[in-house]
Amino acid sequence: MLSLAACGGNNDTSIAAKSPTRTAAAAAIQAAALPEVNLPGYRSQYTIVASGGNFLVTDITTGQTATYTAGQRLRMLDGGVAFDLAGNAGQSFRLYQAAFDRAPDVWGLGFYINAYDNGVVPDVISQSFIDSQEFSSKYGSLDNAAFLTVLYNNVLHRAPDQGGYDFNLSYLNGTNPTGTTVTRAQMLRFFADSAENVSLTEPSTRNGIEYLPWGMTLPETPVATYVGKYDGNFGGTEGGPVSFTFNANGGITLTAHNNVSGADMSGTGTVANGGKLTAQMSGGGRTINLTGSVNAATGYVTGSWTFAGAAGGGVVVAIKAAVPVGPQFSQVKAIITQRCVPCHSVKPTIPGYPVAPNGIRLDTEQEIRNRAGQIYAVTVQSQFMPYLNQTGMTQEERDYIGQWFNAGTP
Repeated sequence: MLSLAACGGNNDTSIAAKSPTRTAAAAAIQAAALPEVNLPGYRSQYTIVASGGNFLVTDITTGQTATYTAGQRLRMLDGGVAFDLAGNAGQSFRLYQAAFDRAPDVWGLGFYINAYDNGVVPDVISQSFIDSQEFSSKYGSLDNAAFLTVLYNNVLHRAPDQGGYDFNLSYLNGTNPTGTTVTRAQMLRFFADSAENVSLTEPSTRNGIEYLPWGMTLPETPVATYVGKYDGNFGGTEGGPVSFTFNANGGITLTAHNNVSGADMSGTGTVANGGKLTAQMSGGGRTINLTGSVNAATGYVTGSWTFAGAAGGGVVVAIKAAVPVGPQFSQVKAIITQRCVPCHSVKPTIPGYPVAPNGIRLDTEQEIRNRAGQIYAVTVQSQFMPYLNQTGMTQEERDYIGQWFNAGTP
């Protein structure tokens, strides 16, 4: 495999020194998707820090830390984090950034990671970026010389060095002594995976690459579900108690006390369907920006915060004050009534089911309690039910049923 990008970095500009057979090969392509580890919370519930070739993942609601390796990917309720920085995820990230000179959006990144995982030829993936509307709108019509200059400017963020520029251009034009021609798709990929670009993008990828796994359905919990008061703490370089009050239209009001500065703080924010939130609060001459999420199933608000215009930051955790201790049967019954009873009823309402499958009915509390173990096995452990998920049971609802069962079916 040729590796031509940024070849003019050393002082020897001879063709022999830069022969494609003597340059470092681009990163190897993984044969398939890496195994995923499912975590039960939103991304904001976890901090991730690279450490000695591994990744330390801490659940900020419990303080527990687990260690993962570069051979793994994580899937949370609202997205994934990939640790294959030298594999398909890393190559997808760098190629995306190289083509568009911007950080990848998580949806698009998930699409291209999936393409790599499923064996799409890397040059085909690279060409798809060049053929995209965004690439055309950003750069217009380019000859080989202009295309190569764009790669130096946008990928390596520097002007071309003459030796490397001439060398790479000779391969685009097919005028090198070997007569070899390299396509633009190949050249874009070589630049993206060059050692120089790997170093440039390392700060953005060192703690994992966030993406939306292809085909994943995001939570769509309505904002009205989150109504209530959540109390907790923000911590880090500074900290103290904080309270969030969510209203039915998605608005949030915040109050806090900074134990370091001694100042009271207040502010506002918004939450979207699905639980993503942003907020800002000020007091004592400081302003704090917060991002995170709220989990209706657990009652937790989790996230991170930074000072506006100043160094410093940390995490925030709060729990809904009105949430009873432990899962409640009334909520479990509501989930089962909505997601399971359309089939498993005296009078099923889903077409094609004149009677309840296998005679299993879940209309009453006693029927549900009698089959609690079966319900847990097929909705939480295997997730085989609801069949084909025709009624749209969410992961939050499955988690809640699991919490209820594990708490002894109160």
